[in-house]
Amino acid sequence: LRQIAWLKSIGVNTTLVNSNGHGVLHKAAQRGKEDVCRWFVANHYNPSVAGTCKYNFRVQRVHEMLKLMSPDAENCCPSDLAGIEGCMDLAQWLVRQERQVATEAYENYLKSQSAIEVSGNGSGNGNGNGNGNNVATNSESYHLPTWLVAGIDDCRHVANRYGLRGKYEMGAGRKKMCSYIYENILSKR
Repeated sequence: LRQIAWLKSIGVNTTLVNSNGHGVLHKAAQRGKEDVCRWFVANHYNPSVAGTCKYNFRVQRVHEMLKLMSPDAENCCPSDLAGIEGCMDLAQWLVRQERQVATEAYENYLKSQSAIEVSGNGSGNGNGNGNGNNVATNSESYHLPTWLVAGIDDCRHVANRYGLRGKYEMGAGRKKMCSYIYENILSKR
């Protein structure tokens, strides 16, 4: 933990992601480093400062954190990696963090869509170039990763949603985030 805090203090970018989709959070979760995971989330995404930040800065932080919690090349989120390694307390804590970040990202998306409708500037949706971290977007709107958009869309078509409580496997973290958004936001609209 001291090393990562020191690296951040001297300006090293701790939000880089490798070609497998792993960043600090994925690697720390995979190795069961709860202190590093908690430090990383507290230093890159802190819901308690939501009311004190300028909106655009907050939106940017949420979007960045969602990217860092995204499924990797094998469709594993940090919570999946921790659970697969048997670090159940860490996995459960990460599920809560992933849900919170994904929910806030989706709420930002809804706000941006409302602003576009009011201003009349919507110009249709488009997808990126096929990679799982591309975005579905309207011009001048908040972007959602295609894996999140597709996962939420899957939830709309699955009667039982995903029975994933306590399961940690490839794809489970993504499904948990998406079903949580569906159950707590979309089904109430």
